[in-house]
Amino acid sequence: HYDEAAANLQIAMELDPLSEAINRNLGDVLKASGRLEEAEAQFRATLDLHPEAPGPLAGVLLEKGDYDALLQRTGWTRLAALVALGRKDEALEYATRFADSSLRRRTEVASVLGDSEGALTLLEQAYRERQPWLRGLRNATAYKPLRSDPRFIDLMERVGL
Repeated sequence: HYDEAAANLQIAMELDPLSEAINRNLGDVLKASGRLEEAEAQFRATLDLHPEAPGPLAGVLLEKGDYDALLQRTGWTRLAALVALGRKDEALEYATRFADSSLRRRTEVASVLGDSEGALTLLEQAYRERQPWLRGLRNATAYKPLRSDPRFIDLMERVGL
């Protein structure tokens, strides 16, 4: 239903072209449907309109393998680029910055670093706490390393994805 969702979001954008939520949701739908070039363009347009908006562009750049662009960023996306480039020591050192971060950020970091056990333990904690961000697990780039794990699949089913 991605094409239908994209079409409906295009209509919504005609009604409210400056809406951050509509612009971002369109980018999310394009990304989820594998239309990465279009998603990147949409996220860039969203950032032009709302420079303070959260960084959805990073997930697209990561999936495209644009690691040079990601190394200019901060957060888990920079960490993911370091891991993808084989710079494990630097990645581990960088990861120490997230020790006191939110549960969501620590879970993303564990997943990106390949710590499946740690990430799944934190995801279970998030599930017990009914964290709202769990609704985004299916398409969240940070959890790509976990997508084939039966425990992750079970968690997604429990969340209703």
